[in-house]
Amino acid sequence: MKDDFSLEFTSVSIYQRINLLHDNLFKEVLINSFEYLSAQQKIKVYGFVIMPNHFHVLWQLNSNYSRLSSQGAFFRHCSRQFLHYLEKDRGLQMFKVLKHDRQHQFWEKAYTKICFTRSYTLQKLAYIHNNPCQPHWQLADAAYLYPWSPASFYELGDKKYHWLVHIDE
Repeated sequence: MKDDFSLEFTSVSIYQRINLLHDNLFKEVLINSFEYLSAQQKIKVYGFVIMPNHFHVLWQLNSNYSRLSSQGAFFRHCSRQFLHYLEKDRGLQMFKVLKHDRQHQFWEKAYTKICFTRSYTLQKLAYIHNNPCQPHWQLADAAYLYPWSPASFYELGDKKYHWLVHIDE
């Protein structure tokens, strides 16, 4: 289906809203996964923000690959990395589940909306960038100051995330 590969806004929470992504090590896992899949041309990332217990991403899955081999690869790789790091410091118990298909769970169900219009897409991009500045988070005084979002790419032309695609491209 063509719509399966449209520009999408996706929000995903960490299992039981645990603040796993508060640690920069785990944020880097997400960043590295975005970068790797972008280099493989499986995804295009237009914006994201990594918060302590969830993340949002505005991305496009390449229509030459199945959702499983792009989005699924992202979540599987991140989960394996989380498992690896948590086994070392014994923080894995919080993610233990009794399910027939897994022993640990890191993600809640992803919420995805297709961005059909430019105005909706820009609204979601603004939401992503401003998320760390919300009063209940207070993670940055200005969107471009938050290091785990490319707001500075859009506001200042910062190329820290060289694999990021500008929304107007």
